[in-house]
Amino acid sequence: MHICRIMARNFRIYSVIDIALPTGIIAVVGDNAQGKTTFVEAIAFALTGESPRTHDDREVLQKGAKYAVVKVLVRLEKGEEHWLEIAIADGRKRWIIDGKARRKWEEGWAPFHVVYFMPHEIQIVSGEPRGRRELLDKTLSHWNHSYHFNLLNYRRAISHRNALLERINQEGNLTKESRAEIDNWNMQVAKYGARLIGMRLEFIQRWHPLVWEFFSELGGVGRVELRYVSSLGEDALKLYSSGKIEALLERYIELLEEALLRDIETTATSVGPHRDDLQILIDNMDVRDYGSSGQQKLTLLAMKLSLGKLHELERKMSSIILLDDALSQLDNKRRRKLFEVIQRYEQCIITMTSFEDIPQPFRDICALFQIERGKVTRIK
Repeated sequence: MHICRIMARNFRIYSVIDIALPTGIIAVVGDNAQGKTTFVEAIAFALTGESPRTHDDREVLQKGAKYAVVKVLVRLEKGEEHWLEIAIADGRKRWIIDGKARRKWEEGWAPFHVVYFMPHEIQIVSGEPRGRRELLDKTLSHWNHSYHFNLLNYRRAISHRNALLERINQEGNLTKESRAEIDNWNMQVAKYGARLIGMRLEFIQRWHPLVWEFFSELGGVGRVELRYVSSLGEDALKLYSSGKIEALLERYIELLEEALLRDIETTATSVGPHRDDLQILIDNMDVRDYGSSGQQKLTLLAMKLSLGKLHELERKMSSIILLDDALSQLDNKRRRKLFEVIQRYEQCIITMTSFEDIPQPFRDICALFQIERGKVTRIK
């Protein structure tokens, strides 16, 4: 699978983009603040329906513009083609595939798989649990429509339960009617939350061996492990493996009951996948606390690129790879190893500040594009 063409209007720095893209490695070169990151963002936006840089879609509008549009033409392995379009106007977003607008509940689930790496995402490895939860939610939502459906229902249930907790807190007592409502929302929260945790656990079990494999191929040293840290307890994986969803559901409801008085006081639900974490270890040492900046970047690259491999193995479809400023902080040896990995994919777009950043053995096989002042030009 690869992108044949990208077209855009009024997208941040770009007034117009209209350019064909080849398969293979595409090296996009430009000085800082010329539009390299925005070029990658535009492609990801059209493919996933979401910007990898902002949660406020209005930020992508060029200054003074009333609308922004990005369209990409995707060609699948057997020659099948699809147009994906994202349009922002009047504060609203429309995501269109082959001329058909996606319904609201479909947004978040993507029909084609894209892997993107952007510099600010290092906080996934080095920052707070929220970033790692968001990675799991976005990856699994794009991967699995069932996960996305359960995630939307879980968030709705949590919102209702928290509103009820706040009302009980303000009233100062737990009435019989409120108790019945709590029981209802406990069941809803536990039902959808247990499904999310179960799907996360299954996914991590399949994913983490590939992360270690890619980390080694990129020149990393040590054994990488992904460990799910659940608010349901350290034995969540064992519970799920032995009794599937039923065992998790029983534990979940028990913990919600135990936490009820505390939750009423704080007016927030303290148990569930929205409080869980993905621990990333190298030789049993947490990368967040003990990894160097170089290790953290290599780990994140391994996590991202291995998703492309896993998608190919399980869905029998290649992924589009977008790497923004992935070469900085990597020595020449690891830059070469990175190019050895990305050349396996049908298409990879990688940005850099100089053509000299391309390892010597790969300079002849890369397509070269230059970005200057918001204009994209192919030069090789």
